[in-house]
Amino acid sequence: MAVIFNLPEAAYTPMGISYLHAASERDARREYSRLRSIARKRVQRIKESSDFSNNRLAQRSWKPLNEMPSIEAVELGLADLKYFLKSPTTLKELRSNRQALIIQKLRDRNFNIAADNIKQFGEFMDWARSLVIGTLASSDEVADLYEQTMVRGIRVDSLKRDFELWLKKRGELEGIPVSAGLSSKEIRKRLGIS
Repeated sequence: MAVIFNLPEAAYTPMGISYLHAASERDARREYSRLRSIARKRVQRIKESSDFSNNRLAQRSWKPLNEMPSIEAVELGLADLKYFLKSPTTLKELRSNRQALIIQKLRDRNFNIAADNIKQFGEFMDWARSLVIGTLASSDEVADLYEQTMVRGIRVDSLKRDFELWLKKRGELEGIPVSAGLSSKEIRKRLGIS
């Protein structure tokens, strides 16, 4: 949802009302109340979300208008609200930014996980971590196994069911070219995973 700012651009700067006279004090106070309401609703949705409730944005707050007697305080509040509302503060924007960051980090480590598989990949990695604690398999090796199986059409439930076997056979799996066009059943047979 795009927030429409009702006042001239200068009104959202410190001293934009008192010195630049970009808007009347009455209009500035009305705009502050309107934007504060929008911002508070965003913060409330962030607090209620399971994945961002601990985010620093969930702690943001703005004073009610009756606690801001001076126009200077309103000007600073308007500037802060505009900055907050123009930043990625909706849940959709926060999730999109987090996903882009995860994808970039994976690519930096030479993993190519599709954007629509990020959630599944995260769940798989959480599941796999509990199994590989104390073994020689690193997170990178598990992530590589996930990528190698997904690219070859192996389903996650199959990977989980025979995880230890897949982990042992990951070197052999990498030796099977993706271009071979083998079915998941054929790959399992070739690796001795029934």
